[in-house]
Amino acid sequence: MVREPSPDALSWIVDDALGASREAWFGWYDRGRSEDFSERMPELAVPTIVVAGERDPLVPPSRLRRDVVSAIRGASLVTLLGVGHNIPIEAPDDLAQIVARA
Repeated sequence: MVREPSPDALSWIVDDALGASREAWFGWYDRGRSEDFSERMPELAVPTIVVAGERDPLVPPSRLRRDVVSAIRGASLVTLLGVGHNIPIEAPDDLAQIVARA
């Protein structure tokens, strides 16, 4: 993470991780790596805001613009400065403001 989570958020993350079974963790990871819904993205017909973390090492804003925003008609990209991959944890207030304005 680029931004440190609040103590409450960190506690929630740890509790959530400890409560998940090994099968759930590996199942989520394995399925997430192989799931591809890119062919269905052009079918989306709802207002779409894609939120990126400027310092996301896994899915940088340039990749989201290329692979997601360009595939969804009318989609827009909002990049949060100084934020990494875990946007809801690192920048919950910023994310809430984006959603509230939508």
